[in-house]
Amino acid sequence: MARHSRSRRRHYAGETGKFIAAAALALVTLIAAAWGMHLWVTTPAPTERERVTLCPVTAPKDLIVIAVDATDGLPEPAKIEATKRLTDLIEASPEDALLDLRVIDPATKAGRAVLTLCNPGDGRGVSEFTGNPEMAKRIWRQRFREPLIRALEGSFQTALSKTSPLLSTFQGIALERFTGAQAALAHKRLVIVSDMLEYVPGQYTQYPPADLRYERFKSLPVYRNVRTDLQGAQVDIFYIDRSLKPPFSTGVHIRFWIDWISDNNGQIGDLVKLQGAGKS
Repeated sequence: MARHSRSRRRHYAGETGKFIAAAALALVTLIAAAWGMHLWVTTPAPTERERVTLCPVTAPKDLIVIAVDATDGLPEPAKIEATKRLTDLIEASPEDALLDLRVIDPATKAGRAVLTLCNPGDGRGVSEFTGNPEMAKRIWRQRFREPLIRALEGSFQTALSKTSPLLSTFQGIALERFTGAQAALAHKRLVIVSDMLEYVPGQYTQYPPADLRYERFKSLPVYRNVRTDLQGAQVDIFYIDRSLKPPFSTGVHIRFWIDWISDNNGQIGDLVKLQGAGKS
C-alpha cells in the first residue's frame, strides 16, 4: 500500500512539473511575442531615400552648403587645415542633413555644383533587433563620407580665374538652396573657404587700394544688384590669408564680411583664419 502511495505521489509530482514547465514556456513565449509586437509598433519605418543622393523624399531639416574658392589657389597649410575641418564637419553632420559642395565659378551663377549627398546615418541609432547597424555604417562610409571627402580634395585644385564674383555667387546659393517652402523650416548653413576678395572689374573690387568699409560699399550701385536674403543661415568663413600690401587690412576686410552677413539676414558662425599665406 505504501508503495502505491509513493508511486502516485511521484506520478502527481511529475505531472505537476510538466504543467509548470509548460506554463513557464507559454509565459516566456507570450512575453517574447508581446515584446516583438512592442518593437514592431514603436520602431519607426525605414526612411524612404532617393537612390543616388541618399536624401529623404521629404524636405531636409538641415541644409549645409560648402563653397570653395580656388580661383587663386590655396596655400598648402590652408588646404590641409581646411580639409581636416571640413572632414570633421561632414562626419558630425546631422542624420538626413543635405550637404551641397560647390566651387566658385564665374561662369555659374550659384557656383559649380560638385556633389550633393545626404547623411544616411552611421548606424549608431539602429537597433540590432530591428535593423543592421553594421550595414548602415558601411553605407554611410562608402556612399557618403568617402565620396564627399574625395570631392572636397578635388575642389581645392587651383582653377585660375580673372574674376572672383563672391557676392553674386552667395546670392545665387541663397536663392537656390535657402529660399522657398522646401527650405523654410530647415536649419541652414553656408560654409565658405575663400580669401573673400571680391573682384569684378567695372563693378567692385576689394584689392588695394580699395576702400573696404561696408558703408562705402552700400553707397555703390552694385550693392543693390548683389544684395540677398540668407534666410537666417549660419555663415562660417575659413579665411585664406593673402600677402597684400598696405593699405589692405585683414581686420577691416573681415569686418566687411561680418557686416555683410548681418545686413543680408545671416547669422555669424565660425570665422577661422587658415594657416599659411598665399600670394595673390
